[in-house]
Amino acid sequence: MVINVGGNPVVQISGADILFTGPSGGYDFWVGKNVTHCYFGMDPGDASSPAPPVGTLGYFARGTGGVAHVMADAYNSSLAIGAANQLLVRRFRGTPASPSSVLSGDYLGVIGFAGYSGSQPTLSARIYAIAAENFGSTRGTKVVLSTIQTGAGSLSDRMWFEGTGQIVLGNQLLLSTGGTAAGTAPLKLQSGSLNTTPENGALEFDGTHLYFTIGSTRSQVV
Repeated sequence: MVINVGGNPVVQISGADILFTGPSGGYDFWVGKNVTHCYFGMDPGDASSPAPPVGTLGYFARGTGGVAHVMADAYNSSLAIGAANQLLVRRFRGTPASPSSVLSGDYLGVIGFAGYSGSQPTLSARIYAIAAENFGSTRGTKVVLSTIQTGAGSLSDRMWFEGTGQIVLGNQLLLSTGGTAAGTAPLKLQSGSLNTTPENGALEFDGTHLYFTIGSTRSQVV
């Protein structure tokens, strides 16, 4: 079915697809569904989309030169995290009619960054969340950051944010000073109680002395 305005096709329904045609031809916006996916898209050419008014619930647009913008407004006085705008990615096992729990090792969601490399856009960096245990009453997770080294062509995981709060680096940690004033040191240890049992490789500061543990023996460094 085609809906015409002024003799020009504006809306076209083709199977499961609904296509909206702009004045210059081509499909400016479309929504549809196939066997495995629901999808939508837009392509207003090089024309920049109008700025959204204050209070816009959601906004997906294209700026001049093909720059995409995704935006949502939120208006309330609550400081609760549930009152803020959210990008929520949900993961299930099973089927939509019969979902089942996520298992350890399942990817919960990925944010990918791709750049055109001469033939097609190629995934070049990503942030992903992964289940650290089978989901039930407990739901341990970790978040991983992946990049490609200069001169290489494959993604490698570089940093892990564990559910325990630990940060694991896959390579080298480089720290730069923020300045010469107090409070700008590149690395600072907060003082606290020493571990009850010395842990190999642990660097500890009790507020008076600095300690390092090797071979289960804690030694005062300074």
